[in-house]
Amino acid sequence: MSVLMLFSMNSMILVKSGVFTMGNSTGGYFPEELPIHKVTFTYDFYLNQYEVTNSEFVEFLNDEKVEYIDDRGGFLNRKRMIHIYDGLKCGIGYAGGRWYVHSYFEDRKIDYKDMPVIYVTWWGAVEYCNWLSRKNGVREAYVWNDKIATYVLENYPDNKGFRLPTEAEWEYAAGAMDPRGSFAFKWSGTSDPGKLSEYAVFNTEFPQPVGTKKSNQIGLFDMSGNVYEWCSDNFHYYTYNMQINPFFQYPHNTDSNYRVIRGGSFDEDPGKCRIAYRAVNWDYDGEGFSEKIGFRVAKSK
Repeated sequence: MSVLMLFSMNSMILVKSGVFTMGNSTGGYFPEELPIHKVTFTYDFYLNQYEVTNSEFVEFLNDEKVEYIDDRGGFLNRKRMIHIYDGLKCGIGYAGGRWYVHSYFEDRKIDYKDMPVIYVTWWGAVEYCNWLSRKNGVREAYVWNDKIATYVLENYPDNKGFRLPTEAEWEYAAGAMDPRGSFAFKWSGTSDPGKLSEYAVFNTEFPQPVGTKKSNQIGLFDMSGNVYEWCSDNFHYYTYNMQINPFFQYPHNTDSNYRVIRGGSFDEDPGKCRIAYRAVNWDYDGEGFSEKIGFRVAKSK
């Protein structure tokens, strides 16, 4: 299935506006998750059911003619989009002037096609979103800012381009509403540790194909586990104040140029796959990458 077919909105979940309590309310975890505070969304938004896969990202790399530079990975306009690491977890390679998806690792057959893309930089995730906007005839959500040497999300939340979710959007959608209207889930889909393996890929060797586990209550897969997901926001510390449509972008309302990642990953323990967990100790800016990090796409309605 082509990217354009995939993003004809058929696999995007509508998340309705509302109010929720953001942060960890149970104690005993990480100070970055506190204080809990109310967040209000005045708009509806879409979030893709699945993390972006290797095959989808390869379509972008080839269509944009992303340059391969030795073992440093793929570059577009001198900005690193993805790092190529010749290891078990990496699903993308380059040969004969084309990017491709691996099907083997040494003598071991592995179908990487539907696994989430990893080693992708925040810049690479942003350029993928802009490419998707161009392909679908909508204005790009991100523009490059020379002064701060990174991309800036314009006109949030009114921009209708494809983009990464804000951190608040991500947590709101991951928590989901159960039939009683509660946002009290510990992991995306469940609060029962005995059922977590039904919803999340964790404590394992490498990522699994997207959608292998159960979805959460609104139809989103792999929000807990499989791979961490890039958010649009730079890191910021929570306050007690109620937030309306919060978005924290350097240097506008944060002094950190490090990007937030959410959701935990395949080789993490359950504690780091919790909805409230914020991965803030890894110093990832726009060009950082990891075998643990991928992304999914959002869009304001």
